[in-house]
Amino acid sequence: MKTVALDTVLCINDVSVVAKTSQILSNITFSSCSGDFLAIMGPSGAGKTTLLNAIAGRQPLSSGEITLSEKNFDKQLRRRLGFVLQQDVFFSRLTLWETLYFTAMIRLPEHISLAEKMDRVDEIINMLDIRKCVNTIIGDMFERGLSGGEKKRVSIACELLTDPDILLIDEPTSGLDSSTALTLIKQMKTFAAQYNKTIIVSVHQPSSQIYHTFDSLLLMASGKVVYFGGAQEEPLEFFEQVGLNCGEMYNPADFFLEVLTVDQAKIDEIVCAFKQKRITLMNKLSVQQDFDGNETLQTLNNGNEIPAVASSYSGSLKKSDSSSSIISKRYSSGTVVMFDELHVSDLKSSDQQRWPCGFYTQFRMLFWRNFKQSRGRILHLFGVIHYVVIAAFVSMAFFKISSDAKDSRDKMSVCFFCVAFWTFAPTLDATLAFPAEMDVVSKERAAGAYRLSAYYFAKNSE
Repeated sequence: MKTVALDTVLCINDVSVVAKTSQILSNITFSSCSGDFLAIMGPSGAGKTTLLNAIAGRQPLSSGEITLSEKNFDKQLRRRLGFVLQQDVFFSRLTLWETLYFTAMIRLPEHISLAEKMDRVDEIINMLDIRKCVNTIIGDMFERGLSGGEKKRVSIACELLTDPDILLIDEPTSGLDSSTALTLIKQMKTFAAQYNKTIIVSVHQPSSQIYHTFDSLLLMASGKVVYFGGAQEEPLEFFEQVGLNCGEMYNPADFFLEVLTVDQAKIDEIVCAFKQKRITLMNKLSVQQDFDGNETLQTLNNGNEIPAVASSYSGSLKKSDSSSSIISKRYSSGTVVMFDELHVSDLKSSDQQRWPCGFYTQFRMLFWRNFKQSRGRILHLFGVIHYVVIAAFVSMAFFKISSDAKDSRDKMSVCFFCVAFWTFAPTLDATLAFPAEMDVVSKERAAGAYRLSAYYFAKNSE
């Protein structure tokens, strides 16, 4: 990718999510800056996926707010966000290159030339090292195709094509071997640092090598924040303060998972300890409020008084140009951050159009993809045999019908059978196709790729 993102701060303030009678998220508060590689860790059922869905706008909030550089993180700003789902859903009969080609044509603005779009596709393919399988079909349970790791990289590639400023990845290491997972995480870390992107990943139990690539860490348990801050020595120091020590040769990720699967009383004790630590930091920052944000952060760092919550960002934030007004903002997580006021207006006015491309382009590309997907089913050997057998039976049943009036009913029967068959057979195929494609269409529609009407007309024109 060639676009370096602007300096922004994504802030989640006291976010809670209640589904029916269950409290899934409870007062989640943290922030992430441009260039930050943040990992969300916790046991199964901790609320990691729900939190990512809430940030992406796919899960309604019960309370709290999500802001981007002090602006409400609405649909307009979320267009600069990419979301890689935990489940890799694609059209199974398209090749890897055809999948990326469709994504580039449908999700990149029309003012970008075809040559530039193809260059971007090639760039992403080389970056994720998937050149060897560009002509391999995606595959499914009935037809062999890409491996699990290759599908995961294709999912990430489809989002990277849109050049998002913020990238959310749900369980990128699930189903991958340790070597492939480490390579993928390192690629994402390089991408975040090189292009000043904000990348937030949810991981269940990473290896020690993967863990040490993270810049920041958010630990969750039972829908609550257990720890937020730097990902290296700071969390271990915090847990030592609450009486939990990790061995020198022990994987910190394994240690955190063991700690967060103990009894609920112990988890509540850790949550209270972190809240108290954050309150202490806020009080110290209030004492220094007469200074500007940069001097305050430097003063606390020199005195070794600032905990990981603030120090995790001290190296990743950049100073803006002298001509721009710098705003110092203390978020409720205790992090002192700075951002360029002019950058916010740039983000707000970056893309005023609702859809990346027009209706005709959407219809044309959706029709092209439907044809590619359906061609294998229509020309499948079993499908051809099915039509040949039915044609043979009909031919034998109505063979040598005379042209007399007494055989007119037989002729009407032939016409009725043909009309019924060619009406109900495509209807049945369409009925079976919609459920199979629903997950893919829902994912693309949630990303704002195309109109539902364009998909409907393209499907009916197939």
